[in-house]
Amino acid sequence: MYVFITGLSHFRVLTFQYQRKLHSLLYDAKLYILFHDFIASLSESARASQITEQRKWLTTRKAQIHEAYSEYEGGTLASYSAGRASIDATKKRIAEIEKRMKELPTKI
Repeated sequence: MYVFITGLSHFRVLTFQYQRKLHSLLYDAKLYILFHDFIASLSESARASQITEQRKWLTTRKAQIHEAYSEYEGGTLASYSAGRASIDATKKRIAEIEKRMKELPTKI
């Protein structure tokens, strides 16, 4: 009986980790599409500037994810914390870019 409960708990943890990873990938995909739409509407010089900014943001997000993972020194909570950090940072970046897109002059 104990093995079954442990196995079931492990299965739930794996399912949860899979769902967290899937959410992270979906937000990354949304950001990717949004960013490409955003830079397509910019001048060449503004586009280069935004690409540089995006690269810096990606480096910062990677450091945030690593820090969140390291906080728990591996294990289940480390994966959860890293996933949460990734999702939170990506959602924030999506909101920033959506705001900038709304501020762009509309094309007629």
